[in-house]
Amino acid sequence: MYLFSDRKFIVVEEAGIPETEIEELEKEISEYGGTIISWKDRLESDNTPQLVMVADNVDFPHFHELQNLMVPTVTPDWIKESIKVGKKVPMRPYSPDPRNFLSKVQICCSGLSKGDTDAISAGVRAVGGDCNKELNRYTTHVIATDIKTDICETALACGFDIKVVSPEWVDDCIKLRCKLNEDPYLLTNKPKGHHDSAESDLAGTYSMDQTPRLAVQSSVRHDLGSSLFEGRVFYLNEDLDLSERLLKTIIFLIETNSGVITQNLEDAGVYLGKWREGEGYKYASNHKLVVGNLTWLYWMIIQKQWDTPLKWLLHYPEVRGGLPDMVHVTVAITNYTGDSRTYLQTLTNSLGAKYTGSLIQNTTTHLIAAYAGGPKYEAAKSWGIKIMNHLWLEETYAMWQLQPETLPRYTHLPTRLDMTTLIGSTHLVPQVLRQFYSDKHEPERFPLPSRAARTKANEGLHESVLKENQFQKQKRYKALPDLPSNDSPNLTDLNSTPPEPQRSEIIEKQVKRAKKCASPEPMLRIMVTGLDTPPTRQKCAKANLHLTENPPASVLVAPRILRTAKFLSSLAEVESCVTPDWLEASFNAGHPADPKQYAIESESLQEALQRSADLRANNKGLFSGLTFRLLPDVKGGPKVVEQIVKAHKGAITKRKNESVLVGGESSAVTLDDVINCILTMDASRFSSEVV
Repeated sequence: MYLFSDRKFIVVEEAGIPETEIEELEKEISEYGGTIISWKDRLESDNTPQLVMVADNVDFPHFHELQNLMVPTVTPDWIKESIKVGKKVPMRPYSPDPRNFLSKVQICCSGLSKGDTDAISAGVRAVGGDCNKELNRYTTHVIATDIKTDICETALACGFDIKVVSPEWVDDCIKLRCKLNEDPYLLTNKPKGHHDSAESDLAGTYSMDQTPRLAVQSSVRHDLGSSLFEGRVFYLNEDLDLSERLLKTIIFLIETNSGVITQNLEDAGVYLGKWREGEGYKYASNHKLVVGNLTWLYWMIIQKQWDTPLKWLLHYPEVRGGLPDMVHVTVAITNYTGDSRTYLQTLTNSLGAKYTGSLIQNTTTHLIAAYAGGPKYEAAKSWGIKIMNHLWLEETYAMWQLQPETLPRYTHLPTRLDMTTLIGSTHLVPQVLRQFYSDKHEPERFPLPSRAARTKANEGLHESVLKENQFQKQKRYKALPDLPSNDSPNLTDLNSTPPEPQRSEIIEKQVKRAKKCASPEPMLRIMVTGLDTPPTRQKCAKANLHLTENPPASVLVAPRILRTAKFLSSLAEVESCVTPDWLEASFNAGHPADPKQYAIESESLQEALQRSADLRANNKGLFSGLTFRLLPDVKGGPKVVEQIVKAHKGAITKRKNESVLVGGESSAVTLDDVINCILTMDASRFSSEVV
């Protein structure tokens, strides 16, 4: 089978490719089995399996129409690179669309919260990049806050040019709409003698270079502001589970495009959330707010157009846990490429099914195929794996009900029609969505629309969206005074009233919750260190926990006894050291769990904590009355060791008399001696080391 035998190509003459290169390009495509067609051929025939547009820019007719159909457009370099390596390489890195300024970026997140990982992935995909849960040969960047995770260490040791950067790199790229130089954001070993990070392992300190500069790597720049969201008030639901840093980025993007943020759901016209559940989602849906997710928000910002989130299946909040009937389904995909393949992968995961890149006998249950042909298709037939078209996935998701696997509508693969031309044509059904927010909803079975009916609905969709937006605007904003400027948003002057005469019970519950948070009962202060995925402050607050980076704190969460500056310093203050299981128990209970049941298993550590408590009761610390002089060659660096010593109420001096001299391996007292004293809470040996 030739490399391009399953593809048909249109080389766009008016899209920047020189005429001499077009001839050479078409010759190479033909030599490797591809078929060259004209745009006229495309209009006159549906027999265009896996159509690929080849262009150096997107300034040609029908580009946006093709984009909506998920027909890929690539530069000539995709053809050349595929021929060079002998296989079709991923298409996203070869997009000529200037809006896809991260098209050559494939990220893998490590050590971030689920909310941040999902939001960063959605942002990167919206601007042309791709995301994977694990490292692979195409990974270009690892997004992390701690270089000590397994993924980060593997990326640095593998020999490939994988850049490990902080999440701020993605934030700033999206804010400025261009690819930035990664150097200021790299998580790397600091130069020898430079040790400022209190969180670093003292056996080898790592920290992020905080160089305050933004070096633009892409020559393409875009307008940073617009009136896209003018007159629209957004409410960001807490289930987005965003860190404070990423929350600020989302707010920046909304306000830059003339939108307004409110913390009062009653004032909002647009609701952004992660899940189809919770009081906020139900209130927004019942009160006819526009409900969408972050993928929808990013899509509108990049496309510079407002559209209903019901048009695309993945622009609306998901169902936590997926569809129960799909949990045991394992899906493979064949004959779909580029954005259409990524879309189907995401849809599979959102349904709760498992996606596998390879067809595995006795494991893969369904193969989603665009047409009848190819190695996976033939293997699936011989192994008895169910072969479906993508409409089965889409309509199972839209109807939120497993669709019959034997229905010809889902098993038929036309010989004269490529199914990729229909991808994305299924929309969410408002009547189906009611089951997630209406207490009075009774499950119904909705007849599937005919192809003619769906075509007619698609033709009238644009007009319906315009009418809906106009209606919502008049209904919600007509009675409002001019919205405040972005510089000083002030929603307290908005005299709007909800359409319904009664106030929602949801808002009353929010007020009660706010009063509860303001009650005299203090939140338990905690610190965490050494976790691959640290919890967010928002999630901790729900369990009445206050996550802090600095002492004082009552509980330290760590996977084991660590030699980090934070762990060692916190032993002067905390009452308990617990495993991460304590966090999960607290989150599930909605309040702090008993630390004793989740204490780190170490008798010596528990004895050290008791001695530390006794010292605090007498207003003393482990190193009270001791003065330390730190030599430049002390392991970990003088600044980090000074922080630890001072946390235990020791003093630091530069004088050469009456002090404990702490230096490198050849010194009488080393950092290891200091650490051992802290872990046992016994500093008696230092009394004989004063010089």
